[in-house]
Amino acid sequence: MVLFPAALGFVLLATSIFAASRRSSTLNRLQQARASIGVIHHGEIIHIYNYGYSHSKTKSPTTSDTVYSIGSLTKSFITAAIAKLVDEGRLTWDTRVKDILPEFHQEDPTVYELTTMTDILSHRCGLAGLGAMNMAFQGDGDMLLPKDSLFKVFGRFPVLFPCRQSWSYFVWRYSLAGAIIETVTKKSVKEYLSETIFKPLGIDDTTFSPGSLELGKLAEPFAGLSDGIFEDTFFEASGGMYSSTNDMMAWASEMLRAINGTSKELVRSSWVVKDVPSILSDHAAIANPSISDLGWVRTQLPGVEIKDSPLLGSKDRSLLMIYHQGATVSYYSFIALFPETDSAVVVLTNAISLSDTADWIARALIQDLFNFTDSRDYAALTKEANKRALGEFEQLSAEINSLRAACLDSDLSPLTINSFTYELRYLCKSTFKWSLTHNELKKRGRYNAALTTFYLLEFEVHGDTSNPDLLKSVEVFKRDE
Repeated sequence: MVLFPAALGFVLLATSIFAASRRSSTLNRLQQARASIGVIHHGEIIHIYNYGYSHSKTKSPTTSDTVYSIGSLTKSFITAAIAKLVDEGRLTWDTRVKDILPEFHQEDPTVYELTTMTDILSHRCGLAGLGAMNMAFQGDGDMLLPKDSLFKVFGRFPVLFPCRQSWSYFVWRYSLAGAIIETVTKKSVKEYLSETIFKPLGIDDTTFSPGSLELGKLAEPFAGLSDGIFEDTFFEASGGMYSSTNDMMAWASEMLRAINGTSKELVRSSWVVKDVPSILSDHAAIANPSISDLGWVRTQLPGVEIKDSPLLGSKDRSLLMIYHQGATVSYYSFIALFPETDSAVVVLTNAISLSDTADWIARALIQDLFNFTDSRDYAALTKEANKRALGEFEQLSAEINSLRAACLDSDLSPLTINSFTYELRYLCKSTFKWSLTHNELKKRGRYNAALTTFYLLEFEVHGDTSNPDLLKSVEVFKRDE
């Protein structure tokens, strides 16, 4: 595991499209972390830039064939695989999940009866559970739940809003999509996508199996380990792919060709991506002017004003952007398509930094590419976002300490779960905490998470309390009463 400085995010931002060569000497002083970017404009590749080493010890330079984890960019490939099954008549967009997967169950009868392919791919079925993804695996690469536990876990998620009435990002739904692909095709997700997408497009470095890559091909991750944590797990279809800049540029080109319908040499029936109008239809509103499509988000610039990021684009210019961001342990990624100008931006990075490095770099590239007149200094904005991120962890500590202060009557000692190497400390009544500082979080390769409730666990005791495994917990709760 290699740790990186907090300054990485805004220093890497210097890979601006028209200034990369002038600023590369500044980047080269870091010598450890890496990023790869590519830009297509008017259908042509106009810019490729690779910074850093593919491995810090060998000092091998990154190239456009260096492979990174792409996290949730996987979802656009899964959607394309489902679209092919729809095109072949083996599914429809309105096929109910329960009709394909007999194991599927949900405690809410409406969700169980109504949930369709479109519902799970557009994040509109109404279930809560985004944060539960972090509980499914440890940051150092150990998956805590077996693949066959998907349906049991999915069935217990609570309802956040009525089915189809809103939108909430929910990665577990794409796990169902992966199970549907395997059930219908009788092949694994990796086998089916390799046959129907990877090989036809000639994207040879895109894989679900990083261990199969040539030595030195995978970008060594920072603040995490290179274990293929999603391979052969139920999160494989949600965020388990690895790819290179060259391959993602080929994917962007194929998507633009399918969207714009510009292919003189191939008839539509031979295109790899099928039924693009259905994929990019209005499926669920996120926040004006953004719409959740299937595996993509569609917005009209100026737009995409989320959390620490300012409005992207100029008010004097309207521009359609179809995009998605990706994040998994030690990697951030970004892809955006601009059909009106036949353009695309791809950014792959190898670190979970204080803020979304790939997103900041992409914004700088897009700003330069389209000559937006917003005059935003994205390097300065990234510094500010990094400071806010550290402040969130300070606030997290203060909030948990205030909760603990309300239960000073208890003198229970900390409880440690050694098998998971996380210290579970008593907080109040039946609640325990496992909160980490920012640096502790990064040393374990975990995502940024500064939400207080995420680090609190409330226990209940069920069944036979004479069970030796439960005695300690029972005594803990009795002493608090």
